[in-house]
Amino acid sequence: MSNPIRPLNYRQDLPALVRLWKDVFAEELQDFRRQRALADMEDAQRTAPPGPTTEAQARKGLVPFFGFVWDDGEVRGSVCLIPLPRRRYTIVNMAVAREYQGQGIGRALLQAALTYVRRRRGDVWLDVQVSNTRAVRLYTKAGFRRRWEIREWRWALHPQVQLELETPVGWVVRPLQPRDWSVVKPWLDALYPRRWSWLWLEGYLWRLAPPTWLGRLWRLWYRVPAKGLVALREHDPQPHAVLFPWSTARDRLHLFYFALPPRPVPRSALEALIAEASRGWMMHWGFDEQGRYAPWPWFIYTTLPPGPWDEALASLGFEEFQHRYILQYQPES
Repeated sequence: MSNPIRPLNYRQDLPALVRLWKDVFAEELQDFRRQRALADMEDAQRTAPPGPTTEAQARKGLVPFFGFVWDDGEVRGSVCLIPLPRRRYTIVNMAVAREYQGQGIGRALLQAALTYVRRRRGDVWLDVQVSNTRAVRLYTKAGFRRRWEIREWRWALHPQVQLELETPVGWVVRPLQPRDWSVVKPWLDALYPRRWSWLWLEGYLWRLAPPTWLGRLWRLWYRVPAKGLVALREHDPQPHAVLFPWSTARDRLHLFYFALPPRPVPRSALEALIAEASRGWMMHWGFDEQGRYAPWPWFIYTTLPPGPWDEALASLGFEEFQHRYILQYQPES
């Protein structure tokens, strides 16, 4: 029997892969952002080059990724690679059809990806749900080591709740200023380590966050109002919490990134920041689950490692919907 592992053909394989991912990642795809990412992948299919998808095509932005599939007449599994600068790669969309799991397909696909990266002397990373113990074991046995741990939080903020948000008594919110940076920068580095700034979206904060002329230029380039907002107690010049809103007033989905001290954060400080950031948001209307025409909620997302701020986030209305490990391939010699 010939080897069922072959290079992914983006244009040809995507319909089968979408069906596979919708089954395997059904829970994750309930998230608004994942649905949008999947729609973007389907849009890219129309312009994808024919034939096996290559790393060069992915680096040029012609396709979002390349990789390998298990094809025994039908696509049963996938592993995809996103190329990053300096010979780095991140593994995504590692999936095996449910009825074929436990047969070594995932292990074989993972080894195909690792062999590809090793031949190029590359560095490979991935993230995995903490609750997916089978996948965590697979990656650990293959030589991956845990480097970081993050939680993703989501808040479906309904317009009526947003209208009731106001800056709590005793708090003041103002824009981030250059004099704050010496305090805020270590907080930011602890939450979104700069040495891994290439790994995830939060890395862009290191371009957009600084309250300098260069940071201002980057914000103009990316067209995001990411200048920080600082929460302070009245008559106290020291920042207690900082928020970088990565969105505009017209958006329904809002990405918030916090710079927080390594100690419990008052809920009132976070409430003051969100109240200020959400002023003037445009309402979006549509049909709700009961078929009524009503304003839709805004979705606020934030990513943070586990820490003393968890309680304050939960009390505000955020719910944890993902808890992930960041793993690096580093087998023992």
